Amino acid sequence: MNRVSLIFADAFDEPITAFALCIAVFALGLSATSLIRSNARVAKDLDESPTMRERIAQLITVHGLWMIIAIAGVILIVASLAHFGDEQGDSNRVFELAKYTLGMLIPVIAGWVGTVLAFYFGRENYEAATKAAERLTSAQKLSNLKAIEVGRPMAQVDVLQLENPNNDNSYMPGNTLLAIVKDRFATTRRARLPILLPSGAPYMVLHRSEFHRFLVESEGDEPEKKTINDLVAHNGMQPERSFATVSPNATAREARQALESLNTGATDAFVTETGGPDSRALYWFTNVDLLKAAEV
Repeated sequence: MNRVSLIFADAFDEPITAFALCIAVFALGLSATSLIRSNARVAKDLDESPTMRERIAQLITVHGLWMIIAIAGVILIVASLAHFGDEQGDSNRVFELAKYTLGMLIPVIAGWVGTVLAFYFGRENYEAATKAAERLTSAQKLSNLKAIEVGRPMAQVDVLQLENPNNDNSYMPGNTLLAIVKDRFATTRRARLPILLPSGAPYMVLHRSEFHRFLVESEGDEPEKKTINDLVAHNGMQPERSFATVSPNATAREARQALESLNTGATDAFVTETGGPDSRALYWFTNVDLLKAAEV
């Protein structure tokens, strides 16, 4: 038994043996890295699914643990052989060798495992943190802006102002002929046409695409002689829910929340004198204006 321990001790004490041990560890790390890179290609093909990342993490962690256990086991066996030998000096030498070998290998393996895991999970955490920061920053920016700062004054907006010259109490804005709407669209390059009541309050916002859709689908039926009510019924629209309204003191964030609360896909909003839809419109803005204002 003493001879066996001396053989092991002498082998570990040789410089060429220590060099060979380092080469073996390097080769093991290189082969493991190659394995991980192949798994990375698979993960990319699977759109880097969380399941694949979990499998890779488990693979690296388990193999790293087994590497430490295996190395520690070999060293303990050699140390035990030397401990039960006749020469106490050999035992002390092997224990010193075990201490330094473990002290060298364990940080290397731990660093390798940590580096590879950080490669797979660091980017995901960074992207999640970046998106959360952008949402927070955008919301804060909108909170610091007034809705009137985002919108355009009605005097600068191409609108269709409905008229009721006789102040007829039976006046119905929905009876407006589409020929009037068509003429107003012809004088503006905008894709959206805010339509205001005679009082200046918003009635609806009509998009050029919705108007053209009705004209095409009503071809042969003299669509220009039809009314806004006909278009609304055909397209399944609700004029009063085609826009949101906020007060002059409202923030841009509150305006965005007002649009989202409609749940109709509306993308236009007005700042009115009282904040309600029955008062005169002061400013008009769209979802695009809010997106630009929220840019960080």
